[in-house]
Amino acid sequence: MLKSGTLQSFKKPPIKSIFNLLKGQWTVHREIKSLLPSLPSGRFVGTATFTAHFQSTPKSTNPVPTLETVSYLYHEQGIFTTTPFPNSCQPGFEINVNRRYVYSYQPDRDELSVHFVKLKPNNIPVGNEEKLQDTEIQLGGDRTEAYEIDYVYLPSLEFSFENDRWVARGDHLCVKDMYWAFYDFGCLQHEEDLLKMDKWGLKHSVKGPDKEYTSDTVYVRSERKKIEKEDD
Repeated sequence: MLKSGTLQSFKKPPIKSIFNLLKGQWTVHREIKSLLPSLPSGRFVGTATFTAHFQSTPKSTNPVPTLETVSYLYHEQGIFTTTPFPNSCQPGFEINVNRRYVYSYQPDRDELSVHFVKLKPNNIPVGNEEKLQDTEIQLGGDRTEAYEIDYVYLPSLEFSFENDRWVARGDHLCVKDMYWAFYDFGCLQHEEDLLKMDKWGLKHSVKGPDKEYTSDTVYVRSERKKIEKEDD
C-alpha cells in the first residue's frame, strides 16, 4: 500500500485533476504472482507515458469518448523477468513488453475510463497486419494519431475516499476470466491551490479458468508536475 497524502478538502472525487496529473512519463515497477503453473510469476520494470491523444469516435455499442473527451494514449514498455517455478530446473527468462491503452476523461459526466486500442487501418502496411512491432518501426516511433480505441476495458471507474486517500475501482470480463482493478491515489497532495502526485498504484486481481494471478504496480513520476486545484 502506498503512503497516504494529506487530502481532506475535496467534497467530490477530484477525477479531472487526477486525470490531468497522469500526463507525462512514469517509472513502472510491477510484481505478478500467478497461481497457475501455466502462467509465470515475475517482475516488470520499465516506463509508461501518457501522451495527448486525438481521434474520432469509433462505431461501437460500448461507451466511448465523445468529441468533448480529453484522452491520453498510455504506452508502456520494459522487461518482464519471470520467476522460476518451484522444483523446476529451468531458469527464469526475460520478455519484452510493449502495450498501449487510451485513458479518457468525459467532462460532461466527470468520468474516467480505460480502453483497448488498435492501429488505424490506414497505418498498417499491406501484408503486415500481424506484425505490429514492424509496423511501429515503419511509422517512425510512437505516433499517437496512429492508434484508435478498439473497445472499452474499464468503463467509468468508481471513485471513493477510503482511509485518507482517493481510490478507484473497475472490472472487466475477458471471455471467462474476470479482471478487477484497484487504483490507489494515496499520494495525491495539495499545497495551497496546487495539486501534485508523484506516485500512484494499480492492483489487478484476475480469476478464471485460464488465468489466476495478482498484479501490483507502482508508478513513480520521472519529472515532478503540479496543477491548479479544481473547484469543488
